[in-house]
Amino acid sequence: MQFKVKTFNPKNPIPDHSLFILSKGLNSGKVVDKPTTNCFVLSFSSQANYQSVKPILEAMSNTKTFQEYLVGSVIPFLRINDFRKALKEQLNTTKLANEKTRKAVQSLDKLAELQKAFRQNLLLIKGAQNALYMHILRNK
Repeated sequence: MQFKVKTFNPKNPIPDHSLFILSKGLNSGKVVDKPTTNCFVLSFSSQANYQSVKPILEAMSNTKTFQEYLVGSVIPFLRINDFRKALKEQLNTTKLANEKTRKAVQSLDKLAELQKAFRQNLLLIKGAQNALYMHILRNK
C-alpha cells in the first residue's frame, strides 16, 4: 500500500483521501478531522486505502503506540520519519483482509455511532439541567 506523508502547510493544497495526524504534544499520532499547524498529512491514492488505514491509525493512537517515538523535553513531538517507520511496520503486520479484523472494524464503527448518540443525549441532559438551575435562581 502506497501513501505519502508530509508536514501540513496551509499554502499547499490538500490531496483527496487524506488523513491528518497530530505531530506535537502528548496526543501525537492522533487522527484529527481538520488540519492543524502541528500535523502531518497522510494521503492515499484511493478511498479504499484511506478506509483501511484509518482504523489502524486510530488503534495505534488509542494504544499509545507512538509514545515511544516522542522526542523533546518541553513539548514532545513525533518525527515524520519515525511516523512513517511505525506505520509501515504496523501495515506489514496487520492483516487487513482477515475476517476477524474486518468484524472488529465494523464493531468499532458501531461503537463510535453509539458514542456519538450518547454525547448528544448528554448535551440534552445538560441543557435540561441548566434550564432547571435557571428556574431555581429566578424563583427567589
